[in-house]
Amino acid sequence: MNKYMKIKANSKVFGVILFIGFIITTICMQLSHGDIFAEIFFYDTLDTGMDFFHSIEYTRGRAPYEVWNTLYPPLANCIFYFLFHMIPKSVSEQWADTFESGIGARGTSIDLRVSQTPMFLFICYIIISVMLIWIIVNNYYENKKTSYIMCFGIIFNYGMLYAYERGNIVIYSFICSMMFVFFQNSKNKYMREIALMSLAFAAGLKIYPAFLGFLLLYNKEYKRAIRTVIYGIIMFIVPFFAFQEKLSGLPIFLNTLFKFQNITELSYNGFSFDKIFNTIIIPFQLIWKKELDVELIITVGQKLNIVSALVLLGCGFILKKNWQKIMACCLAMVVFSNQEIYMIIFMLLPLCVLIHDEDKVINRENTSIVIALSLLVCLLPLGNMSSETNISLKYIRFQIIILILICYTIFNFFKQIMVKNNSGRKLGQIQK
Repeated sequence: MNKYMKIKANSKVFGVILFIGFIITTICMQLSHGDIFAEIFFYDTLDTGMDFFHSIEYTRGRAPYEVWNTLYPPLANCIFYFLFHMIPKSVSEQWADTFESGIGARGTSIDLRVSQTPMFLFICYIIISVMLIWIIVNNYYENKKTSYIMCFGIIFNYGMLYAYERGNIVIYSFICSMMFVFFQNSKNKYMREIALMSLAFAAGLKIYPAFLGFLLLYNKEYKRAIRTVIYGIIMFIVPFFAFQEKLSGLPIFLNTLFKFQNITELSYNGFSFDKIFNTIIIPFQLIWKKELDVELIITVGQKLNIVSALVLLGCGFILKKNWQKIMACCLAMVVFSNQEIYMIIFMLLPLCVLIHDEDKVINRENTSIVIALSLLVCLLPLGNMSSETNISLKYIRFQIIILILICYTIFNFFKQIMVKNNSGRKLGQIQK
């Protein structure tokens, strides 16, 4: 591959793919006068940034779970409660008292987005995240050109831009996950401990990064794993006491989370394994021309989410390379979760580590994975394929690439088992 490849670094491959995608999307937005924007990002054009603004509203009265049934863990709500105290009372006293009335307030005089202070806080919310990404990435990569490319890629990828549009706390959960993945094996013992706390903080904001804790188990760092669990419990439980519900809010939160995760309608748009499964059976539906047992399909899909996540996490115990183990964890996280497009940002973690460890190693395997992950997170103007089924090309793209990466991970799992078995046989023959 070296003979034909002019770009001699995997980071450049990543940067070029994302840059081309960004340019294509910009041109399409120009040609459509911005109409394609709603198909690329959140469908409700009146809801921009409301994951941020609604979350501030939900902390008013310090009853985010009993009154609002918020999906955010208490640590995330503590951050928004802190921001709430920066909002003038003249503004907050006019806010809606229910979720439905809050939705109806969009575009009116009591919409937080028309007030100076909330909008300024939102701008700072975004700017601080960009600064943190820049600092972390520049401290991780020794080569400055590589760090510049990776900063561009992390900030201007599809998942991150989608998260910015939503104003979702996943931005900071991802940043903390980066801290853990990048510095968990640092030579500095204090940095290693900060990395563990960062993982606990990431999980405290969004739950799903807890999957990354398996990296400690893969490396047999059981003491560090126990400390991380302790940090995680503290960061999950203690923040409940900042609100009026205290620990009574815990079962309400878990029930809301379970209902959100428990899908009741057949859907093709997403990248959890049940969505991939639903898309796979479409050709069979067309061949059989029979009505599907929707309830059965949903049940099977939900079980497949769990099974696929467990299989991927199990693969990590055998996989050899660090970035492969990280990818197994992130794939498990993605196929298990029932989340928006912003969850795809976690697939940047194995990509970043691969480029850090093997940037100049241009071979078929490495570069193919870089290309696959780059195409996964790349911003592309893909909209709905069918208005009737609402099947979206952007999700089909995600599903195909994720399925390829799952197959690659499982293949490497069995490959490593065969290598170990062959090594064991050779050792046995030598001893005889």
